[in-house]
Amino acid sequence: HRDLAILGHSPECVATNPSDMAVALAALEATVLLLGPEGERAVPVTEFHRLPGENPDQDTVIRPGELITEVVLPPPAPGTVSRYRKARDRASYAFALVSVAA
Repeated sequence: HRDLAILGHSPECVATNPSDMAVALAALEATVLLLGPEGERAVPVTEFHRLPGENPDQDTVIRPGELITEVVLPPPAPGTVSRYRKARDRASYAFALVSVAA
């Protein structure tokens, strides 16, 4: 996207992902558990959202018939401190210009 710094992109990119939660869950090394016709599978949240590629309308790796059953966070190490920051154009609801989690 010409106005934003995007880590990972493709020529088919039509929009940035507006999810605040995805940034925080990635920093926390979360895993998404999916249940479908072929059973259960675990997907790291960093692999859950897709680049547009050949199917720009498909933004996750969820297969037909699958449902998210859990989002699992590993226990934090003792003394761990987490932070999330977001910058946006205005104070009301707006997509982030940049968001960072650690």
